[in-house]
Amino acid sequence: MIYINHVAAACGYNSSVVKFIGTSLSFFMSWFFFKGGMLHKKVSTKELIRKSTKRLLVPYLIFLLFGFFLDVIIRTINDESLKIILIKDAFFFAKSAIVTSTAASWFLLSLFVVRLLFNFFENKAHCFFLTGILLFAAYGIYVIQSYVGLFYMQYEGYKEPCFIPDWIGNICHGLLAYTLGFCLKEKQFENKMFILALLLFALKYIIPAEIDFRTNISTGVHYLLAVIYGISGCIVVNNLFRRYVDVKIKMFTYIGYNSMLYYLIHYPVIYTTTKLFSSYVKEYDIQIRYYLLSLIVTISLIIAEFIFRNKRIRFIIGG
Repeated sequence: MIYINHVAAACGYNSSVVKFIGTSLSFFMSWFFFKGGMLHKKVSTKELIRKSTKRLLVPYLIFLLFGFFLDVIIRTINDESLKIILIKDAFFFAKSAIVTSTAASWFLLSLFVVRLLFNFFENKAHCFFLTGILLFAAYGIYVIQSYVGLFYMQYEGYKEPCFIPDWIGNICHGLLAYTLGFCLKEKQFENKMFILALLLFALKYIIPAEIDFRTNISTGVHYLLAVIYGISGCIVVNNLFRRYVDVKIKMFTYIGYNSMLYYLIHYPVIYTTTKLFSSYVKEYDIQIRYYLLSLIVTISLIIAEFIFRNKRIRFIIGG
């Protein structure tokens, strides 16, 4: 999804193949939370905070700080004033809890909060009751974000629309997927559940609806339908692997081991490359720009993977 989603979006590349693959895998952020629920084990709050801080919060904070300095450097090179840079980053952080250059790190903070909330609610509310409440909350936040502007943050000519912060919406949606992953850990593999999920998954090619998980904004017919498509995609892919690919594949194992590295590193590479060099390749065909950026990202990830084999620095990526 690095190449189909972020690289393609950075280049404005939107071929029919990219659209089809993007639609097919649009559930991937839901799956990370859903899978987290499937793997959830009840532990003390203290132990959960300790483990989740190491795995999620530490890399989030490191990349937040790194992203801020990277943002200042890149925008200064592009002749933006430091004052405006700081204002923009402060406003964006207030709305999204991230900075632009390392925007992918939103997931780490949201999953950290989702884990703690679910650990708290697990024995206090029935799974499906909690799911209903969360679905209502996520949808309500979406409606407010989409249609009701609360106020604008404004400073010396810079104006930013401010609605409900993005992280509130994606935490509600993430906790919804996490809760269903826990509830349906085994039930999802029943034949009737698999068939129902498969039919719903196929329906999205006829009645399209997708969600930008970070911003909690839906495109297509309806938000609630997009949520259903996301969960159905999780169930379908889990069933396919359980039923037909129930063996360890070395390539998937290797990618899984390094997934956090790839996830955190690719975004600042894309940001830096597009900000510094886009003017030099603007005359190139859009497909060529896509291939060039994909190559740069791939080389960067290979180099980063080699660097982070050093166990002493793997704490940066939650290792």
